[in-house]
Amino acid sequence: MRGLLHFVFGAISLGAASMMLSASPVSSCVPNMGPGFTCNMYETDSMGNPSDISSVTLPSSVTTGFIALIINPGGSDTDPTNWSNVLDFPDAGGGMATMANYYTQGCNVAAGDTSCFPSLAEPHTFINEDPSGTTTWTSGPNTYLLHTDSFATPEPTTISLFGLSLVGIGFIGRKKFVK
Repeated sequence: MRGLLHFVFGAISLGAASMMLSASPVSSCVPNMGPGFTCNMYETDSMGNPSDISSVTLPSSVTTGFIALIINPGGSDTDPTNWSNVLDFPDAGGGMATMANYYTQGCNVAAGDTSCFPSLAEPHTFINEDPSGTTTWTSGPNTYLLHTDSFATPEPTTISLFGLSLVGIGFIGRKKFVK
């Protein structure tokens, strides 16, 4: 009986630890084999937690401006409420950007708040959001993969351990209730 309790408590601990470790990917940029670089931009913070603002340092400078992903292709491109995400290249001086900021609806303030979105006075491009969840945008030798699904799907092992931990909790509760 004691061995079973140790097993159950171990499973509960592993299940909880696995759920905490199943964070989403983090935005990053890597140099290409040839010229340029490729960036994967996710709706997560530097720890992989869901966030409305994600930032990365670029491997090399790019021209300033922003890319807005359009939710409804029939809607107004210039209406920020029709933008699902924005990839912004803020000016670090001389019209060049050294980092990229990926904003989503909310701007970490409130749902629907677009106050952090850049002004239309900045150079910009509008592209339709790909329903698959990953929109690709290429500028010169650089490629940007804009992921609009911020929540990772837990691995099967994580789901199994979490399920086992729930069984363990139920078993312990049942044992206490029977006594």
